[in-house]
Amino acid sequence: MSSLEKISTSKMTKWIIYIFLTVLVLFAIDRVIGMFFHFKTIDKQEQIRETSQRQRDKIISDELYYNNIDSLLNLNKHNEAIRLSELRMVVYPDDIAYLTRHVGNIYYDKGDIDSAIIKYTEAIGLTNIYISAYVDRGWAFMELDSLDLAIEDFEFAVSHNWDFYFDLGVAQEKKGIFVDAIDSYNKYLERHPDNQECLTKRDSIKGIINKGLQDTK
Repeated sequence: MSSLEKISTSKMTKWIIYIFLTVLVLFAIDRVIGMFFHFKTIDKQEQIRETSQRQRDKIISDELYYNNIDSLLNLNKHNEAIRLSELRMVVYPDDIAYLTRHVGNIYYDKGDIDSAIIKYTEAIGLTNIYISAYVDRGWAFMELDSLDLAIEDFEFAVSHNWDFYFDLGVAQEKKGIFVDAIDSYNKYLERHPDNQECLTKRDSIKGIINKGLQDTK
């Protein structure tokens, strides 16, 4: 075999070895990547199972909590209901805004309107926009005849949710702003045309206005 043939054979042997090693490396990389995604998929599935289980546990816990609160309120054990809610805030800190508002509702049910307003205000401060807390506080203000504050809360609520025009109308009617109350009731009726309570309240105000106009003639 000539020197050129030997050199050519040596180069070919090196290329064969290089290709073989490259294939082995690529195969090893493919196995590693495959194992990585396999374990990642298993880990993801496990995370999904754990999340689902936590959600199921939370649903069961919520139902038990509401049942206990209802039982305590039926027995007029408001202070115990408040303590239970405060303990729950420690266990479920993500629910603190809602639970704070709920404590406000318990105070409201107890007749402690001032404390209810304090809790509603705390709940509002715990989240960016908590419309239900504004509405609850508006009704609490009405209990104290702080009608301007009630109207302010309801006006904020209707700027985010049309359905609270009814609440705004009630506050305006109580304050004697009948034209504004009719307007609020009409806006509510645009989406709830068959609501008898709203229809009755609006027509009642119209009757008062018409009677007043007749009496001035």
